[in-house]
Amino acid sequence: MSAPIPSPPIASAAPPAPRRFWLQIALVYAALEGALWTLHITRAFWSGAAMGLILAFTLAERNLWPNLGIAPRRIRQGWWIAPAGLGLALLIVALGDQLGTLHQLFGPKIVYWHVLGYAVWSLVQEFIAQGFFFLRLEALLRSAPKAVAANAALFALAHLPSPVLFAVTLAGGAILSELFRRYRTIYVLAVAHIVVALSIAVTVPAPILRNMRVGIGYLRFHPAPVDKR
Repeated sequence: MSAPIPSPPIASAAPPAPRRFWLQIALVYAALEGALWTLHITRAFWSGAAMGLILAFTLAERNLWPNLGIAPRRIRQGWWIAPAGLGLALLIVALGDQLGTLHQLFGPKIVYWHVLGYAVWSLVQEFIAQGFFFLRLEALLRSAPKAVAANAALFALAHLPSPVLFAVTLAGGAILSELFRRYRTIYVLAVAHIVVALSIAVTVPAPILRNMRVGIGYLRFHPAPVDKR
């Protein structure tokens, strides 16, 4: 595999602005939580607010642009992450097959539309988690391990109250954050994200995983009635 592109020394970056970055993190995270714990028009409001804040803060912080992870040239450095994620996903599916827990993807959508939609959402999640939160935590904490741990914690807390997704995203968030720190690309991270997530979705029984729901959706989940005919 290619050698990772070294992270730029924090000392050479523009002087961090802790108050501004902490405020940006707090506002965006609060809006995201608002979207996760509300319904209907209120949820749409919080979702729009979160996306608007992320866009505005990203455009305002020009010193962070080189490390957003969206430069295509960075893909070749971390290309191996995608096949590694696929290998892990295949192991999860194989385990589910041995345990007899495999099932179809949930929801009324045609499978390929479901997968395509989640692929887009995975890319968005990685941009938010890495290009937004991680870069600010890295500047504020000025320590790679602390930034990785803090980012993983934020990512996992957003998946409460699901105990399964909390555990998975705490570990996965730490791995993905460290890989982003080394390679500064979100594309291969998104590929690994989607294949592993979908493997979990078809392996863990729906009553336990509650169809990958988090926030208020997890609490409002009602399993479909079993047809006994």
